[in-house]
Amino acid sequence: MKDGRIDVYLVAIGMIVGFVVILMNLTGMWPCSIINSVNGSFLVNNPIINSTAGFMDGTHQLLTNLFQCK
Repeated sequence: MKDGRIDVYLVAIGMIVGFVVILMNLTGMWPCSIINSVNGSFLVNNPIINSTAGFMDGTHQLLTNLFQCK
């Protein structure tokens, strides 16, 4: 970001956020519904992914608190 084009980065971030919001509106899947649909049940029988279950549970809890999902 030393090249003085902060406006280009801000416009790009704004366009990405706008695109994501439009997709969420069209599909009806908002962050809380996505977080609640991924509850970690697919981790139970997979030994490779099961080793990262603690990290995924922590991330799930963090996102639930961030978006204030119930």
